[in-house]
Amino acid sequence: MKKALQGLLAAAVAAVLVWVLVRSSQPPPRPGERGVSAFDYTPAEPEAAEPAVVIGREVRLLPVALEEPRGLAAGPNGTVCVVGDSNLVVVAEDGAELRRVAFEDAPACVAVADDGGMVVGFRKRLLLLDGAGSSGDGAWPVLGDRAFITSVAAWGGSVVLADAGRRVVEWYDRNGVLQVRIGGASDGEKEPLFVVPSPYFDLARGVDDTLWVVDPGRHALRNYRMDGTLRGSWAATGGGAEGFGGCCNPTHIAIRSDGTFVASEKGIVRVKLYDEVGGLVGVVAGAEAFDAGTTGLDLAVDARDRILVLDRVRRSVRIFAIEE
Repeated sequence: MKKALQGLLAAAVAAVLVWVLVRSSQPPPRPGERGVSAFDYTPAEPEAAEPAVVIGREVRLLPVALEEPRGLAAGPNGTVCVVGDSNLVVVAEDGAELRRVAFEDAPACVAVADDGGMVVGFRKRLLLLDGAGSSGDGAWPVLGDRAFITSVAAWGGSVVLADAGRRVVEWYDRNGVLQVRIGGASDGEKEPLFVVPSPYFDLARGVDDTLWVVDPGRHALRNYRMDGTLRGSWAATGGGAEGFGGCCNPTHIAIRSDGTFVASEKGIVRVKLYDEVGGLVGVVAGAEAFDAGTTGLDLAVDARDRILVLDRVRRSVRIFAIEE
């Protein structure tokens, strides 16, 4: 009897090990597969951060009259552009609301071009506005059912978007004509170029007018030329302050005039500063600076290199300066 029980126990342990190995080898679900929604993959995030040097100091808080603010961009003359609900709001440096533009559906992200015009990203389309908020002929065609636009940038004659649904980055001219596509499905593809397990897929203009794209599932940032060729990359994985943990971080990035990177995280909700090659400089705002339930900290950098953080729980733009 004893030998029989030992045999049964050994068989049960072996079965559990096989199940764990099979599950760990499976990739995260992709949109539309196995009856799941587009972004269902949410493994446990780390609960505690290692101590790190805090180098940020909050210098201003700008309340935003939106119930669900989602996207942020720094505008000219100290203004801040925020999208949320079904609106775009432009706020002055003193907090006064300067302009409000209403839309028929919910915007997700916004960018300000060199000429002061704005590009607003909705889930499946983009809308170009002039500096006064007029759309003119700036509406582009719908991108398709799989599209899930999460970030946009604009400079020169280009508009660039990150699409978390299709796992692609696309460059367009100002007339909406596609110039370059990076990522997406291809024949014989063994794994996606970008691993995007959740609806966080960000990009930012570099100081040299190249493009930086977050590869969140790999905790990496990739640098691309305007023709779509890869120029370089860096990654930082780990639960400590130096790295990014969880399924998909960083969630958002911004780049300062000296080429340093600002990055925000979910799980351990914080904002950090990295040097030009991915070395941690310090923590701008730690988890203690944010309320419970805070996530999705969109970022921007203003003309004074201050760091703008969109706090969705407090419905405000929080401005941090770096302590020298």
